[in-house]
Amino acid sequence: MVRRRIRRPKKYDELYKELTDQDEYGIFETYKDVFMNAGILGYLHGEREEFNNAEQMNWSVFNLDTDEAVINMVVYGSEGDDQLLNNDDDNFSKKMTVFEEYAANGVNLLYDEVFKDRKSTSINNYQELIMSYQNEKKESTTSVKDIKDLYFY
Repeated sequence: MVRRRIRRPKKYDELYKELTDQDEYGIFETYKDVFMNAGILGYLHGEREEFNNAEQMNWSVFNLDTDEAVINMVVYGSEGDDQLLNNDDDNFSKKMTVFEEYAANGVNLLYDEVFKDRKSTSINNYQELIMSYQNEKKESTTSVKDIKDLYFY
């Protein structure tokens, strides 16, 4: 089954380029890596950004065992609709729109966090960002175990 292409806002091309520019201070290997991290960060901040003018990525670059599981957890955590986890084209498109909008908001947050002090400290800044979320104790009504149980019913 051929899936629709995954969208990201064209206006953030420069952020994606800098975050993946390993000749400078970029710390990500691919745009897909930036997209996934931005989607998670956007979700953690609870902010989505709608957009129209988009660049696209092939769904085939995503890992179905890991990337799709993360996307499913974010979308279920956001929407609470287990129907969006179904693999038909309509639900896939709705699910991806939710994650794309989180990623659209999250890429600015990610860029600001990674390059906040000096670009030369980008990897350290990213590690600090991860540690800050790891140390933060947020209560949630839906646990990862709840989502896993739902996903593998």
